[in-house]
Amino acid sequence: MEIYTLTDEKRRKILSKLKYNQIQTLSDFTMYEVKSEMITNNFIAASDWHLVDIQEDPFWKLRYTDNAPGKYVPKLKCYCGKTLRYQYVLESRNGKQLYLGKEHFMQHAGIPQKIANQIHERVNDIMIFRDEILVKYNRGERFPLKEYRILDKSGMLLEFGEDFSYKLRRFRDANLPLFHVDESRMMSKYRQIREANYALQRVLNREKFEDSHFLFRRILEKYIDDVKIKNLKDDTEWLKSVLNDCRLVEENMESMLSISTNMTKEILETDYIKPINVRLTSLSMNGIFKV
Repeated sequence: MEIYTLTDEKRRKILSKLKYNQIQTLSDFTMYEVKSEMITNNFIAASDWHLVDIQEDPFWKLRYTDNAPGKYVPKLKCYCGKTLRYQYVLESRNGKQLYLGKEHFMQHAGIPQKIANQIHERVNDIMIFRDEILVKYNRGERFPLKEYRILDKSGMLLEFGEDFSYKLRRFRDANLPLFHVDESRMMSKYRQIREANYALQRVLNREKFEDSHFLFRRILEKYIDDVKIKNLKDDTEWLKSVLNDCRLVEENMESMLSISTNMTKEILETDYIKPINVRLTSLSMNGIFKV
């Protein structure tokens, strides 16, 4: 696995190319990782104070917002007045809160400087998540929209759970590349769907018939594109049976037309073949399609 690390200058240079929602999305999910480790897992706990939040100014020292010149206005401050990139929020037993930078965080948390430094360094380590995405974005990578749409169409996004599905939607809306762990998780499910598609497509291709009169093959190909992998075995058996029926219908229609007069052919085309094709093309690819 390639590890991406950026200098502050390089990071700011890439961030200056991003739009507001892209910067905000990166900050939201990076800080989610930070808080999950530092707060949820009770990374620090002291006798009088405990860590309840870590805030970040995502536009720290950026000169541009939405690619338009603008004056940088710091949003976070230490209680001493110093502007901050990261703000540590401590809370006492009686509910009093302090908003601190690194130096005052050490003092009020009542922990040794060495430990406080380790905590701050751990926050920086988690920024590898952000740096990887920024490097990918800078070299032209974007959100894997095609694969996402196939997952969405097949209903497989629901299997990821609410939190990960929400994360994918946010990165889709911001058109940001995914962190390698998230990309691997998404693409693994996508490959399963593609493999299921290919398996059913092979079944379809083994049945030697074309849509001479009815749109059977076209509709079945559409169904295969939307297939859900958990039903693959049932879908395979169902498809084999339906394909046999479709072939027989096509052959019988061809036989019937071959012995019909021109008037009868026209009646069959108008009153039978066209209405069935209209009905076929209007079928929804939802759970009742096979019924």
